[in-house]
Amino acid sequence: MRRNRNFIGPAGMGGMVRLWGASSGIKNVQYGTITVNGGTATITEVVVANSILFFLGNDCGDASGAAYGFSSLVFTSPTVITFSTGANSNVGSFCVLEFVPGFIKSAGSGTVTMTGVGSATVTIPSVNTSKTFVTYIGHGSNDGTSTAQWGRLALTNSTTITASRQLASNTTNVRYSYLEFY
Repeated sequence: MRRNRNFIGPAGMGGMVRLWGASSGIKNVQYGTITVNGGTATITEVVVANSILFFLGNDCGDASGAAYGFSSLVFTSPTVITFSTGANSNVGSFCVLEFVPGFIKSAGSGTVTMTGVGSATVTIPSVNTSKTFVTYIGHGSNDGTSTAQWGRLALTNSTTITASRQLASNTTNVRYSYLEFY
């Protein structure tokens, strides 16, 4: 008598067979820097739905430094990452992590905008909070002073990402990316 199969992997049995020979769930890791506001970096093509972009920081050569050194990164295609900054001279670093198919259930990115408030939210498609993480990929502000309005992120519940900050005097856009695993 044949035993019934009572298990399936994230991509069905085909996905499990594909994963058995893999030494890791990671398909590709790429690092880079972008040195110009509005500049781009060309990377080896990735499946954006299976990838996450990490902001590794920036430095600012502009004398206004903290006031305009706000930066963010975004996938603009499967082979291009775009860097935005308020500074005239800035260098941003990034890492792209691409997973093999069958590991990522859902992925997304976007912006939470806080205008004159200490926190704001954005709605995302429903995710399993115990299998999802959110990462910061930059921010921008219209504040021309040295009171940098960095925001912090939280996955508040299965459909909400919250950005918050201590000062609420200006507009801050906090960029996020999230991954939900199977």
